[in-house]
Amino acid sequence: LRHAVVHSLSQVADAKDLISLASNENEHIRLAAVLTLRRLKSEGLSQFLSDKNQDIVAEAARGINDDGGILKAMPYLAKLLTNSGNKNEIIMRRAINAAVRTGNSESLKYLFDYSLAKETPSPLRQEALSALSSWHSPSVLDRVDGRYIGVVTRDSAEVRSLVKANYSQLLKMSNPQDLAAVAKMMVAHNIAESKSLLVDLFYSTKDEDLKSVLLRSLKSLKLDKINDVVKASLTSKSDKLKSVAISLIDDSMVDGAKFSEMADLTFKNGASKEKQQILKLMAHLKPK
Repeated sequence: LRHAVVHSLSQVADAKDLISLASNENEHIRLAAVLTLRRLKSEGLSQFLSDKNQDIVAEAARGINDDGGILKAMPYLAKLLTNSGNKNEIIMRRAINAAVRTGNSESLKYLFDYSLAKETPSPLRQEALSALSSWHSPSVLDRVDGRYIGVVTRDSAEVRSLVKANYSQLLKMSNPQDLAAVAKMMVAHNIAESKSLLVDLFYSTKDEDLKSVLLRSLKSLKLDKINDVVKASLTSKSDKLKSVAISLIDDSMVDGAKFSEMADLTFKNGASKEKQQILKLMAHLKPK
């Protein structure tokens, strides 16, 4: 019945009249208006983003973001990021995506502040941090519905400056998954200044998955003492961390004695898989 009503309204109703229903007291009427405006691809959907009914807001967010989206309405959707207390993933994931697609300084600030806000739920924080990591070169696919939206490239200077100015605050987060996303962002924007804090975090955290991400990040950031971190990883009880450490060993890290020490640690502490990895490395690396 709802589908039939929406279809009929989209054929005869004027968008301005439908937008005016945003103040109607009947939520069923407001929802019908949103569904019809979505069918019409009207930027007037933005008028419903402040609705007290989250289901109506979610439907408006879908209409603005999904199926290619309504670009003129996206800045209004991105502004919902200023409400970090909203835990509705349907809405907030689309708000994050809208910020990326809008791509201006204001939307970047919304997204960055949202990633730092204490009220932001961790899964959404990680999504925001991931979006910031690729801000300068976002995916050609929509982050929410996977539709192809085309190639976009931006100057990375603004987002890099923002990350660089706040890296120490970002690394004060407590959730390991959040910190892993932050570490990846440090690499994405080449924040070399973060290396010392990343090293400290590597040695202080007990989360092996986070350690693995930090190890890869420190190698990517060209840490001078990466050999020390790799050796520490080879003595770990975590098979995953040891495997990551071995995979990162390359010619640039090898100088006879150091490689021998790493090999000894692997044969002493590693499982069969790690020992096989180090044997394969010995076959093709050229120690200096």
